[in-house]
Order: sequence, then C-alpha cells, then structure tokens
Amino acid sequence: MSVSEGGAQAAPKKIDEMKLIILVGIIAVIGGGIYFLFFKSGPQGTWRYKVCDVFLELSVTYPDTLDRLYVFEKQMSASIVYTVINPYGFQTMDTMECFFSLDERTNTPTLSRVTINEVPQPDEEIETFNTKGTITSIIMGSDPDLTLPKPASGSLEGLRREKAFK
Repeated sequence: MSVSEGGAQAAPKKIDEMKLIILVGIIAVIGGGIYFLFFKSGPQGTWRYKVCDVFLELSVTYPDTLDRLYVFEKQMSASIVYTVINPYGFQTMDTMECFFSLDERTNTPTLSRVTINEVPQPDEEIETFNTKGTITSIIMGSDPDLTLPKPASGSLEGLRREKAFK
C-alpha cells in the first residue's frame, strides 16, 4: 500500500517541476526578446530626428567628424547635441534644433526653422532642403536608421574623439 501512495505523490511533483521548467523557459525567451529589442539595437527615434540629422550632416564641413551625443524630440521639433571638428581642427559642442510644420497644400511635414546654438539658419538653405523632397524621401523612400546615439559618459574624457587625430 505504501508503494501506491508513493507513486501517487510522485506524479504531482513531476507536473509541478514541468510547470516550473516551462515558466522559466517562457520568462527567459521574453527577457531575451526585450534585451535584443531595447539594448542590442538601441532606442529608436522618429522621422523628426532623422530629418534633423540629415540637415545636420549637410550643414557641417566635415560630416565624418560628427558625433551625436544627445537627441531630444517633441511633437513638432527635434534637437541634437553634437560635437564636430571644425576646419581649424578644434572640437566644438553645438546644439541644432529643427522645427517642423504641416504644409496645408500637401498635408506633409516641412522643415520650417533650424537653429544652431540658437542662431537661425538661412531661410534659403531650409527652402532648398524642403524643395528637394528630402523629407518625403527620408520618411517614405527608404528605411532610415533611426537608432539614437548612446548616452555619452559622464566624464570629459568620454567626449574626446581619438579617431579624428589618427
């Protein structure tokens, strides 16, 4: 009689262990997915960030020395804090702000105003950027990389650009 009692108790124990193994497996898969989406690929920006980023790359003399540090987005604007090596070899830290509005005729977003360090950029540059259809091609014509920059380290040493001097 004790053999059957032991056998009856062993079956629920195996079922509980199996449920635990399945639960741990599900948690591991979900945790791995979250890690891959948020930490491996990095946080993603919106089209506002990418349009402002393209305008920034077109505005600087040496785009390969451009290093984006922080990005801030609002409903109709985007700001990028960046460092760049100027033509004299000095590294500067600047802030570009892009402001958008909706074109009533086409109901598409247009770049309405751009400032660098709170200095407005010429309207001719903005109009040229808008008339080339750049915004539409960035948003719909391609699959832009919207990965936001990783936060800079808290130390000043983390802001140095070693590769600019090699």
